[in-house]
Amino acid sequence: MKAIQVLFVLSLVGIVFLQSCSGIISSEFTMPGDIIDLEYVQSSPNVVYALNDRGQLFVSWNDGQTWGIESRVITPGNGIFGIMNLGNNSMLFLGNLTVHFRTDDAGATYQQVAQGKAFITIEFHQDNVLWGMGTVFDPNCDIPTKTDQCNVNLITTTDGGFTWIVLETYVDPYQATFGNAGQYGVLPTAIYVATSSIKSGFQGGIPQNYFNLVMYNDFRSRTVTITTEGGNQVQVPQNPNVLVMSAAGTFSSNQFVLGLSVSFNGADQEILTFFSSAYGGPMLPAVFPEPITAESYFTIEEVDIGAVFLSVWTPHNDPVSAGHLYVSGPLGIEYITSLANETRDTRIGGEMSFYEWMGLTGVALSGQDVTQNPNGPYLSQTMISWNVGSSWSHLDTPSVDVHGNPISCTDCTLNLDLFDYTPFTTDRARGYIFANGNIGKGIGPSNPAAQTFLSTDAGRTWSMISDKVSTYGVGYHGSISIIVDATSPQETLHWTLDPASGLWEAYNFTTPLLQQTSNKTVNITYFDPDTNQTVSYLETVPVNTSYANPMYVGYIETQPALDNKNFLLVGYRDNFTSTLVFVSFNDVELPVCRDPTNPGTPESDYELFNQEPDNSCVLGQHLQFLRRKAGVYCYDALNSTYHTFVTTCPCTRSDFQCDYGFNLGAHGECIKDPKINVPVCIVDGTTILSSGYRKIANDKCTGGLALDAVPTDCVVVVNPVTSTTGIFNKLKNVHAGVIAGAVIGSVAGLIIIIVIIYFAVHWARSRAFRFQRKNDLTEESGSSL
Repeated sequence: MKAIQVLFVLSLVGIVFLQSCSGIISSEFTMPGDIIDLEYVQSSPNVVYALNDRGQLFVSWNDGQTWGIESRVITPGNGIFGIMNLGNNSMLFLGNLTVHFRTDDAGATYQQVAQGKAFITIEFHQDNVLWGMGTVFDPNCDIPTKTDQCNVNLITTTDGGFTWIVLETYVDPYQATFGNAGQYGVLPTAIYVATSSIKSGFQGGIPQNYFNLVMYNDFRSRTVTITTEGGNQVQVPQNPNVLVMSAAGTFSSNQFVLGLSVSFNGADQEILTFFSSAYGGPMLPAVFPEPITAESYFTIEEVDIGAVFLSVWTPHNDPVSAGHLYVSGPLGIEYITSLANETRDTRIGGEMSFYEWMGLTGVALSGQDVTQNPNGPYLSQTMISWNVGSSWSHLDTPSVDVHGNPISCTDCTLNLDLFDYTPFTTDRARGYIFANGNIGKGIGPSNPAAQTFLSTDAGRTWSMISDKVSTYGVGYHGSISIIVDATSPQETLHWTLDPASGLWEAYNFTTPLLQQTSNKTVNITYFDPDTNQTVSYLETVPVNTSYANPMYVGYIETQPALDNKNFLLVGYRDNFTSTLVFVSFNDVELPVCRDPTNPGTPESDYELFNQEPDNSCVLGQHLQFLRRKAGVYCYDALNSTYHTFVTTCPCTRSDFQCDYGFNLGAHGECIKDPKINVPVCIVDGTTILSSGYRKIANDKCTGGLALDAVPTDCVVVVNPVTSTTGIFNKLKNVHAGVIAGAVIGSVAGLIIIIVIIYFAVHWARSRAFRFQRKNDLTEESGSSL
């Protein structure tokens, strides 16, 4: 979420134009400033909120066709600068001062909550919208005589934000998160927070190494049970009842809680140690193929697939535009290199290129840097993995361009823009992806995206659908697709029922401007019945000329409803206003797809799509999704989610990857790396080494080939990096139990809004550090924790 300067205006003019053509209806609404957030109410998708950068909140009760300012949440001197979508019919609207509002009935009524609270951060529990926590400055910070005791408090609520209690003082405001429930006594009410062992004085003067990670097992009763440092229980001297892990960062998902600690090696170099708790289990230290220094930058790319994807970049990388992508085992502690030289955007932000494919299991895209100049801008070739990062391949280039002409390019690949134009995938259209890119030696600032591409088979084959860079939007089941040229202001969109068919129709979605350009004299003649005579006279009339009124379209939204045919085009015409264009296909007569009950037959317009092209297994399962056939021009009117058909497969070599400390050999075998000390399992005094193979995270195969045979009664693991031991509790083969029972597919991340306020207290940090999780706030951008 970007920083917002809240301004106030005394009046607002919203301009709405309506038009229709061939059954398509569109309306346009113009508001001042930039739209910084757009949220559909989950259980009432016809209700949608838009927030601008001036603190003004707008609401539509008809899916965006008409809009009005929501004056019920505006108070004198207070604007809204953040929206939290809590699920169901619940929304929270954060004020720029200390006035916040909440609705639990999709905007029918609002109640003021958290009175007097100026949040630094705030978060609500994903399973209970009444449970929340936030960080705020202690009241001492506002008392001139007590500023030397200024610190940050962690506060919690159990009634939706109406009342709050202080759970902990002297906390790092950006290192607090709800934990994850698991089978090891961790409750849904667990909270992890980094707090200082020093509980007095000015917090800004306390070094970071005094901050420790503490877990409250039940924040409602303030019960502290705790976490450990590498499995060893360590007590804070000031509070012997609190067990902690020295940490500088935390992150939690449904499956993992991650932490960091800083230590020094023999050369006095700061080394980072990652810790992971999987499925509520013990906190254990992680190991990597090489030591990671404290000056490194990290991005948590994905955690909800039974493993952790972690991008790591250091300023000394050669080239500077490359980092490394690591993937963990099922416990999140043993990392192997998934993709070397992963592309990093060398512009402001330094984002890595990883992209998770929505709607498909284990499919991801990323870029591999092929820059020749070590200090130059990045040049990236796009890679795809269909097996949770175990292996990667280049994308195949289309055979013809958008005009049907053969594409001839020696040693060229299809390269997608994973930074400026995020690809579009959704579980509403499994296997489909829209993406901007080019065909050549690579993509980067000097070789930008030039065309729009489509794949309907999970990235196996591609077609060019536009010779321009586009903005795209897709309705449920992929039933209606829209693209708009993103390179210049536009007045026309193109839509289709099936992008693979190549049949696109144009629609002018803007309202022409009428402007008086001249006058002319005309002869007016009419019959006067009173005089029974023809009357004639001259009159001067204005001459109006119609002008095109194009707009830049930044992105396209659609409500998450099964039968939705409405879209919102969000863009602008100048630097001072934003424009929302509502486009509806509800009144368009569309051919309806036939016979979903007999997919694959000539009489049916549906098929059973397999993620693997040869109908083989993927991650130990034979997965088939019911969907409309690619290339069939009809409207998918199924008013239900797509069915998934699953069959478990016997294990083969493709279900395994090399374990930590082993490298892939020339013939596909896993060979021990002599430079890496592999963690060992100790059972009754006997040391047991890894077989060299491990099952790919989230792989569901059973029986068949057994390459990862490690005794399940292993109870202690020795970590050669930290020389500490951690309780393993029969977790070595956890993928056969816990992961098999875990939630499959994408799991919504914790609902977090980071309230960006200038923090006058400058925290003392002992190293450069970024701990980031992509897509926590929005689908478009990541958020630093």
